[in-house]
Amino acid sequence: MMKRKTAEKTVASTHAALDALSELGGFSDADYNPRTISPDALKSLRASVSVFGDLSGFVVNRCTGNVVCGHQRREASREIIQDGITWDDGEHVCNLGMPDARFESVERFGFVVLASGQRFGVREVNWSEGFEKAANVAANNPAIQGEFSDGLQIVLEDIKLDFSGFEALKFDALSVEIPDSPGQEFGENAADDVVMIECPHCGKTFPK
Repeated sequence: MMKRKTAEKTVASTHAALDALSELGGFSDADYNPRTISPDALKSLRASVSVFGDLSGFVVNRCTGNVVCGHQRREASREIIQDGITWDDGEHVCNLGMPDARFESVERFGFVVLASGQRFGVREVNWSEGFEKAANVAANNPAIQGEFSDGLQIVLEDIKLDFSGFEALKFDALSVEIPDSPGQEFGENAADDVVMIECPHCGKTFPK
């Protein structure tokens, strides 16, 4: 009887954990994530999300017939896309635009299937050409994106041990330059103040 109650409790706990993961808040930020973003860039990124919505994947504009976002992804996958777009049932209406010029955007969502079975999301919008151009630039604007932190080097060392595509994906071309603080001068013993951290896998050390 005790074993049955324990098993039921374990199943209930597992279901509760899965329910928590059904929301984004149920997942934790990866503690190894070597990306950071400044408060100013984050503020502008938040504005972009409010104005244009999600610009990842493929975004296509029914009004102009153009691809808004995903040009390079489409070129890279052109030969391995198996079928046309499979659209979800119905349309979705959301509010987009700048705070003083909000409008209702009628959209629909679907996906394309690659030869490997992977699905890439497709978002169809109905925007003016001017709004489309603004979305295209926002999606590729490095000023509202994050940047690699000095923690990247440790992550790269881990990837080398467990991942065979290091050079194929040009991870070997990545590096992080940490600029000196303006006006900072270093004395003869400056190296003594540098805190080093050691990679637990390869044993190499890097400045923290």
